[in-house]
Amino acid sequence: MRIDKKYNLAKRIWATWTNISGNTADPDTSAKITIYPADSNIANVAQTDMIRFANGVYYYILNANPMIPGQYSVHFNFVDGAVNQTIIQDLDVIDTGEALSNLDQKVSEAGNGSGTFDWVEYFYDTNSGAAEENLLVWLTTDASGLVPYGARKRTSSGGTATWKIYKNVTYYKWTEKSTICVGTIIKA
Repeated sequence: MRIDKKYNLAKRIWATWTNISGNTADPDTSAKITIYPADSNIANVAQTDMIRFANGVYYYILNANPMIPGQYSVHFNFVDGAVNQTIIQDLDVIDTGEALSNLDQKVSEAGNGSGTFDWVEYFYDTNSGAAEENLLVWLTTDASGLVPYGARKRTSSGGTATWKIYKNVTYYKWTEKSTICVGTIIKA
């Protein structure tokens, strides 16, 4: 599961309980949720009852606003007679709005990067194929887009931007426009 705080400060987390026959059913006693940071045994969300939606289907509305971006572990606990079952899922909380703000600070003096040769990248609209002029673009060295490489730039009239990159390093290209080729891997 992933929650991006830029778009969702509150999100429903769903869980389903099935009986021994494999059919959805309400547990006898309770359906609860607990959320822990991945590196801690101190709960971020203390054990809380989930809300019944339908037979055997439950949800919890998570307020992600106070959560620090990172990895969490979601524990669903169902008590049904003598059966006490805990199901664990991973949860990633990210904040692309904060990431872009931090990215601006990190790359303000980064320029073209410090690589050994020029890399010209072409940005085009995936619907029309037309070059994108004056589009805000940037490179990162991680797939999540949080580790910037070089400065954020505006594309030329031909839809290009240039960085100095290193050979055998993976880079990812990004833009704020959703119809552009985004998050594409570049490896020279």
